[in-house]
Amino acid sequence: MNNIKVPRVLMGFSFIATRLWLIVGVLFILAIASAIISFFQKDLAWLSAFGGIMTIFGVLLTVSHSVPKTDEEIQRFVETRFPESRDGIMAEIEG
Repeated sequence: MNNIKVPRVLMGFSFIATRLWLIVGVLFILAIASAIISFFQKDLAWLSAFGGIMTIFGVLLTVSHSVPKTDEEIQRFVETRFPESRDGIMAEIEG
């Protein structure tokens, strides 16, 4: 199990989960910018587009807390899911 590598997507989730202040700041700046652009363009489509961006960040933040992020967490997850073999899915089936 020592050869398990953490995918970059999981590392990205870890980055998001550990820097919540940065994400809130970026969302705040985007909200202000969307409101200003909507006001000057007299079109609320910019403000509604920000709602989609905020939804994407919300989903990422929700998922990032339940995904293993380090090698040790992934190894622990595999060991708890497959305690007898520690080899992965369907290890008991021999070819």
